[in-house]
Amino acid sequence: MRVLTALTRDKALGERIVPIVPDEARTFGMEGMFRQLGIYSPEGQKYEPVDREQVMYYREDKRGQILEEGINRPAHSVRGSPRRPLMRPTTAS
Repeated sequence: MRVLTALTRDKALGERIVPIVPDEARTFGMEGMFRQLGIYSPEGQKYEPVDREQVMYYREDKRGQILEEGINRPAHSVRGSPRRPLMRPTTAS
């Protein structure tokens, strides 16, 4: 998680890093990135999140950097420049 955070904050590379997370991202401890980077949504936030009062609330944004549902909405097709997708490996239970 620290490496991913450092990469997204890098001035030269950061905007090209696109974390791809499953719907269960909170289970993997990635909720801290929701507020910082935003979850990509072409329509932006269309509702008020129930957790908005929390420090790490769910934030959708037109300029969000996180892809939450896999590779079906690649950021490079929307932003016009190449991105580097990173996926956090998961283990079977």
